[in-house]
Amino acid sequence: MESIANKMSLYDILTLIVPSAIVYWAYGCPCIACFNNWIGYIALFGIILTLGLILKAIGAWWASCGFRNNTDIIKEEEDKQFAQQEGFSFCTVLDTFFCGPLKYIAGPLIKLCVPFKRDKAKLEEYYGLYEKAYKDDYYCKRIEILESHVAFLQTMIWALVLIMFESKDCIWYIVGICYVCIIVMRFIQRKIYYMVWESRKRNGQ
Repeated sequence: MESIANKMSLYDILTLIVPSAIVYWAYGCPCIACFNNWIGYIALFGIILTLGLILKAIGAWWASCGFRNNTDIIKEEEDKQFAQQEGFSFCTVLDTFFCGPLKYIAGPLIKLCVPFKRDKAKLEEYYGLYEKAYKDDYYCKRIEILESHVAFLQTMIWALVLIMFESKDCIWYIVGICYVCIIVMRFIQRKIYYMVWESRKRNGQ
């Protein structure tokens, strides 16, 4: 139990608790009257934590349908690193703000209709570098924080989807927030890819 607690950072806890607590609050805190003693509060925490784990699992699965481990984007960030060009090209802007979010939303459908092909050799190369970068003091904390931000946004998106069913008057406002979350999440993921490729040059590989 202690080893699990050591592996969980504050970001991990926030990722599980904040989105699910917002959902619980949005639905009017059902059964809150039952939680009038310490046993009730422990049960409430368990409910929120369980909901957070479910939302996080759904977000991770949805992202795996094309957003995460996308070798096209990984290669693009590798090329940008070699060209010393960390900014945005027109194609990157188009993907980040328009095509990318739409592909993310339709991820499972796209995966079902058009099987997503990954370059296994490129993925092995990337994750080999990722593992080395994660052990590097210069990159470790940066990558960990960015990965936590991605996980938080993935979970928050699905919390907002649940809230849509309850707050129908604000549905377009919530859709807009979801869209912004997807854009920010994709931008952070690109930054992680770039940093991993950058670590190869830093380590003289």
